[in-house]
Amino acid sequence: MAVLFRGSLAPALRRWLLRLPGIWLVGLWVLGCAGGPPAPNGARVDPNWRDLADALRPHVAAEVERHRLPALALALVDDQKVVWAEGFGWEDKGGTRPATPETVFRVGSVSKLFTDIAVMQQVEAGTLDLDAPVDAVLPDFAPHNPFGRPITLRQLMSHRSGLVREPPVGHYFDPDQPSLQAAVASLNRTTLVYPPEERTKYSNAGIAVVGYTLERLAGEPFASLLQRRILEPLGMRSSAFAPSPQVREHLAEALMWGIDGREFPAPTFELGMAPAGSLYSTVLDLGAFLSALFAGGAGSGGQILETATLEQMMAPQFGDLDSKTAYGIGFRLSRLDGRLRIGHGGAIYGFATELAALPEERLGAVVIASRDFANPVVENLADGLLRAALAHREGSAIPLPEPAPLLADGLADRIAGRVPGRPTVAPPAPPERWRGLIGEYGWDHDVLFILEQDGVLHALIEWFVLEPLEELGADRYRFNTGLYHGEELVFARDGQGRASEALLGGAVRFARRPDGADPGKTFQITLAKPIEELRVAALAASPPVETGDFLKPDLVEVATLYPTIRLDVRYATTNNFMGVPFYEQARVFLQRPAAESLLQAHRELAKLGYGLLLHDGYRPWHVTKMFWDATPEDKRIFVADPARGSRHNRGCAIDLTLYDFETGEVVEMPGGYDEMTERSYPNYPGGSSRQRWLREVLRAAMERHDFAVYEFEWWHFDYRDWPRYPILDLRFEELGGSVVSIH
Repeated sequence: MAVLFRGSLAPALRRWLLRLPGIWLVGLWVLGCAGGPPAPNGARVDPNWRDLADALRPHVAAEVERHRLPALALALVDDQKVVWAEGFGWEDKGGTRPATPETVFRVGSVSKLFTDIAVMQQVEAGTLDLDAPVDAVLPDFAPHNPFGRPITLRQLMSHRSGLVREPPVGHYFDPDQPSLQAAVASLNRTTLVYPPEERTKYSNAGIAVVGYTLERLAGEPFASLLQRRILEPLGMRSSAFAPSPQVREHLAEALMWGIDGREFPAPTFELGMAPAGSLYSTVLDLGAFLSALFAGGAGSGGQILETATLEQMMAPQFGDLDSKTAYGIGFRLSRLDGRLRIGHGGAIYGFATELAALPEERLGAVVIASRDFANPVVENLADGLLRAALAHREGSAIPLPEPAPLLADGLADRIAGRVPGRPTVAPPAPPERWRGLIGEYGWDHDVLFILEQDGVLHALIEWFVLEPLEELGADRYRFNTGLYHGEELVFARDGQGRASEALLGGAVRFARRPDGADPGKTFQITLAKPIEELRVAALAASPPVETGDFLKPDLVEVATLYPTIRLDVRYATTNNFMGVPFYEQARVFLQRPAAESLLQAHRELAKLGYGLLLHDGYRPWHVTKMFWDATPEDKRIFVADPARGSRHNRGCAIDLTLYDFETGEVVEMPGGYDEMTERSYPNYPGGSSRQRWLREVLRAAMERHDFAVYEFEWWHFDYRDWPRYPILDLRFEELGGSVVSIH
């Protein structure tokens, strides 16, 4: 999901920035929980809090299932005790290791609290001054500052320095794992976005500078410094900034996903800006940290900070508590039902953390999940735990939190145009100057989409944050809201006028990604075997044997149904993804009920000025086998497994697109037919409003007439009764002539 802490997709997301970490939990459990030995799944409940745990557990389990969270762990802290800690789901993808309170997670921007506390130790010792220019310790730190006012540690730790969000090297997207020194040095290539202290500008780069200040001052690597000065005194035995094999042993396997339907394992590279987001920890360790806060800075290994220093960190800096971006030193500040709430959130590839505390009530909660962009869920649960704890103390009924909205709820529909009141006329094509910019940029693990939406160029960044771009000039745009507000996005074009890269904040380079196929050309694969070898093997094989009471096949030649239905049967030509013909005749067949439904969809679309252009319908089984045997394994979601047969083989699947009645031209969709990339997904967010509108017009008409779109191909639709028909392997020549039209 988003770098360490994403910030402004919706009101619920804007509050992420506020959570903390943990400490000496093993000892706490021995001293504070009289509930006997841990349960097999690691659940630990103080007997006096069992009613709360019993009331909330079904709700938490339901949220884990509803949001498809691979693993989730939580801890509730009452002053010096962790009174409830439990895991849900599984550490591993295979479901062999249950998640427990000892499961290790990456906690993202919760890391910042520990970095800032280490600085405050040096402030107490008199070796650092919060309000002195940072370059007094880092003389080589010199980003371009046209505003005159110097940058200080106080500004950096409360996100008021005006620095860019990410450093050019070692940024959130950078998998090269550079050193902290290199990350900070690269900031000299940047310019401050805002004058220091003028406004809040959340900056991972700023906390990297804070951490490097500690490293330079101590002459010791940041990770070992934090281990010795903070984590060990707090008793955080399962936590580290540089994870050991012991820490990694119980690290949850995290999941990335996108609104277009893709899912993949989260990347595991270390961040160059480690002080901003590289901590590994458990809910038990983070719960212990909360207990140390409630104890006035006393951890199991001694006092980490004086109480007065902690109080200073929890006081608003450069603003008041009720502002939407209130920060103390490190801590994000807000109110929960009128009470002071402190903490921080964390979001790093595949992990979402919420650490929250009510310091006046000495109550705290930490919730962590192993699914990207799950921050609204863990935040909702953390607040629910705090409210339930308050009710428990008062002897009131335990309130259940409202279920969190589904992750990215409605975003895919909004981008696709699948919303109430969708216009019945296609949006205009985007301006020509944008066509070379629209596309994908960046890395496989974090794609930047540039798309046109409602007549405005937008960036969809960090998978889920859709932001409009203000056009400043030729190929220059600016974010005015969200994660990167105030930063420019500048494009460089190649000799053909297509953007080759996008430069964010004058620093982070997003290279143009391959589009899968050149405009106007058909996507093709490299055959795994010679085509004739594939053909011989497929013709010699037999379809799978099926049992059941199937309907008698009744294939109809669809081109005979209506004069304005057109054909473009690619598999009868070389213009297909394998570059060879498979059919000797350019014909399209469907089972009669499916053909009748298709005709109804065609007639509905005709009222909007569009007709159906058919690419393929019934497909002999041996052709499906050739497709499967020739296709690389990583592309096989786009072809059917012959061992199960395909819906095409049953005469109940149709591949098609639209053409414009007025011009006769085939419409342009976000991705090409048979393109084996994410651009083929029905929810792919890229392209233009017009392309996505046309894709949705086709989908809506087909779905109203008993077809369902295939999850990886916008052009492929399956008729509802496909399981009732058998797999067939008849060539078109065996099906005879045209069938009488359906009226």
